[in-house]
Amino acid sequence: MEEVILRCLAYEPEDRFASVEELIAAFEKAKAAQLNYYQERAITSKKEFSIDWSSDALESLNESDFHRAENIAQTEFQRSGDPQAFLMMISAASKDGRFFDVRRELDAHAELLTVPSPVHRQLQEVALKAFLETRAIDRASELADTIIHEHGETPTILLKKASILGLLADYEGARDILLRLNREFPGRPAVLRRLVVVFEQLRDIGKASAFLKAYQKAVPNDQWATKKVQDFVSLGFR
Repeated sequence: MEEVILRCLAYEPEDRFASVEELIAAFEKAKAAQLNYYQERAITSKKEFSIDWSSDALESLNESDFHRAENIAQTEFQRSGDPQAFLMMISAASKDGRFFDVRRELDAHAELLTVPSPVHRQLQEVALKAFLETRAIDRASELADTIIHEHGETPTILLKKASILGLLADYEGARDILLRLNREFPGRPAVLRRLVVVFEQLRDIGKASAFLKAYQKAVPNDQWATKKVQDFVSLGFR
């Protein structure tokens, strides 16, 4: 359940749930996992009144003390092998912008991306972001396809897939996904901005300019858009 809450609170909008329906589905899955989970551990009196490690790590995350959160989770993962601790560990490194560290840990524990667990989907999402940030594009593409195969298509994963295709210079593939998203969810700035870029790469400045106008309507006074307008005007498009 903590992972559902953490995803709701993600800093980047695209890392949050794309819809209420997706949130409800994740909540029900977490609820079922919680009801069916029975933890077995030795009785101890030494830490009986100490704070739970995950609450301690989460508090550190909320305070942006990423190194402390990572160390707490890493200690628990080394002790128990708990996938949730591993997720918290790499999530802390990811929020701290240390994506190569995330990749190193993923490479060392690659089985966690394939073994089913209550946090399997969240692990995949953190891994996908790390692959994209470190330009491991082939690995990102493969993982995105795996997520779609295992969990179905969502606007968030389709947007990432379009970005991956763009990085692979498959602009037609990226265009098709983005146009589909724009039809289903019109007016989303993240989609409109990518449509501007992909049509610019396809040398279709007319359509790029049209989507730029739609983007400016959704995000007024955006400096990136202002610069693009100047570029298009210099090419004869207004």
